[in-house]
Amino acid sequence: MQPATLQWSSYVLQLRVTTTAILKPGELRLFKCGLGITPPPSAVVCTCRDESSFASSPFTYIDPKDYGNIPFAVRNNSDLDLDLSSLPIVLNIFALPYAKVNISNLPVQHIETHDRHIIPHGQCDAKFVIYGPLTRIRIKVADIRWIEQTPEEPTRYSFKAEIWVNLQNTPLDQIFKNADIEFISHKNVYISRILLCGNLLILKAIYENDYLRDDNFYPEQLDIQISLTPQTADITLSQNQETLLKCNTHSITVCATKNIISNMVTPFHCSFNNIFNSNSNFTGLFIPKLLLGISTTAGIWDETRPLYITMKAFKKNRRINYSQPIGVVYFFPKQILPPGNNVEFNWAEMSKIYVNTESPNGPVRNTVTFTNQAVLRTPSLSTVANLTPDINMGIFLSSLRVAFDTAHMVPLHFSLKPGESTRMEFMPPGTPQNLTILEGDVGIHFIPCHNHSHRSSP
Repeated sequence: MQPATLQWSSYVLQLRVTTTAILKPGELRLFKCGLGITPPPSAVVCTCRDESSFASSPFTYIDPKDYGNIPFAVRNNSDLDLDLSSLPIVLNIFALPYAKVNISNLPVQHIETHDRHIIPHGQCDAKFVIYGPLTRIRIKVADIRWIEQTPEEPTRYSFKAEIWVNLQNTPLDQIFKNADIEFISHKNVYISRILLCGNLLILKAIYENDYLRDDNFYPEQLDIQISLTPQTADITLSQNQETLLKCNTHSITVCATKNIISNMVTPFHCSFNNIFNSNSNFTGLFIPKLLLGISTTAGIWDETRPLYITMKAFKKNRRINYSQPIGVVYFFPKQILPPGNNVEFNWAEMSKIYVNTESPNGPVRNTVTFTNQAVLRTPSLSTVANLTPDINMGIFLSSLRVAFDTAHMVPLHFSLKPGESTRMEFMPPGTPQNLTILEGDVGIHFIPCHNHSHRSSP
């Protein structure tokens, strides 16, 4: 008897699905097939077009809110109709365990000199409370002198100011190296940097506002509460850009630096004047969010370079708002993800499955191909006979030139409600396979693109 729900585990799942539909040239569609996964701890679940697929699909991550029934995007990049009954959509799904790094976006930076001739505000009162390995500072500042900046997004106000806090008799060894902002009395103000010069603590404040939505101007006084701790961070950003680079527990959500309405001619760019330091231990990988009609550069973020992202549209009038998430940076040990300048648009990226074999000249990656395999209509779930769990295999991202062996991946628990005709090879659910293949007409359900929301968590 067919089980109500198929359950299995695998390092890589390849979808080779067919359906009675035609993709017109340039057509973009979303579909679901009832495929779900169990949320993996500390891993990002990725999908990418296989190099054997005629239909294009982006390299992206699956939003955790979609784990119950994963949506996939496909597009016909050719000038001819694409018959999905004879030319299957081929995708690879896999999970990458990222490093559980502590991220600091507001380090206390020591400087030798500072111009003390022009005090940037009126009265500033500060109270210090010391709790051993924590120093809390409550600051009340008035008559702040704001200086206007030119923001990248023309519909926004942007002003900067400095707040000088006299450390009084506070021991310098209690001014620890990492800061957390516990409270700021104005919602549009944040602290971008904290500098320590002698007995002076300098807070670099930024006021930002969209004047088309909120015509409130900058505040003349502020109440601020910060805490300083000696915690050592694995990743330290050079400055806090909290409206654009939002730090999560072990990752960074990257947001648009301006409002964008796409055309199909001119690429648009988001640049972040920010670098990170990891003492040469980690490399960042920026994985784009699925943005319909927009192709975004995926790439390696090395700690010696600012983050720079390019987007181009293949649909007109697609809107991206200032501070809207466009992707996530995850960090990996440099032994797994070497630094480099590898960049590719996520809709152009392709993946392939490989097997590592030994040769006199060292390990060789041999691509696993299924070119002679007939296109099936009957739904089927199977393994590949020679790819047993003890075989060393992996996923290669062709344009990024990044390889992930199964030693650097985690298996996923998959589930699918099968049809009556689904053929399934027996797989013990507790034993992860290297590669499983779900193929045939598994019951694709197309989703209207305009009904699919992408405002979600990283």
